[in-house]
Amino acid sequence: EWFSDEKEARLYTESQHSGSVGPARSLARAMPDVLGEAKTLLDLGGGSGGFSMTLAQKFPNLNATVLDFPNVCKVGEEFAAKSEPYVGDRVKFMGGNALETEYPKDQDMVLMSYISGSISGDDVKKMYKGAYEALRPGGTVVVHDFMVEDTRDGPPLAALWACQHLVFTPGAVSLTPGYVSQELEAAGFESCETATMIPGLTMGVFGKKPL
Repeated sequence: EWFSDEKEARLYTESQHSGSVGPARSLARAMPDVLGEAKTLLDLGGGSGGFSMTLAQKFPNLNATVLDFPNVCKVGEEFAAKSEPYVGDRVKFMGGNALETEYPKDQDMVLMSYISGSISGDDVKKMYKGAYEALRPGGTVVVHDFMVEDTRDGPPLAALWACQHLVFTPGAVSLTPGYVSQELEAAGFESCETATMIPGLTMGVFGKKPL
């Protein structure tokens, strides 16, 4: 099972933490009104909770649930406990598996960062449908990941990261904004938009669950 080794889980989770803080700040700038109104966030495969903690620090009404493997959640809880400004009371961790565990319902936002490119295409469909069902009507979905352009001719660094995931993940797909939007719409979302998060490396695709 993924990250059943506690030391391996800690090494990866601690290393990944800083890679979530920057794009979380970009997300806060991209949709301040949506996040300002949101009260609940489900962070699927959220690792250390870097995304959730950064957003909770920016938006005081936001309460986040980070769903990840149990050994990963242990590390995330340590980050939350020493967060500054402190948000450990509003960022909670839920040990489980983002592809198997039942999601909390009536969420205002569901975030999937750095996970779509790490699972198979079939699991992408399953996870997006689960995200749809977890959201309240009018809720927002956010997919953040390494993505190449729809033309698949770059950016080079994003392509290199994507190749790494393709090599190690059976059934993985090369993510593009068009592909992610298509799969989100197939799950029921509408009004999908794309924004650059880390220039030359990651993008975000945002969608809405119809009212």
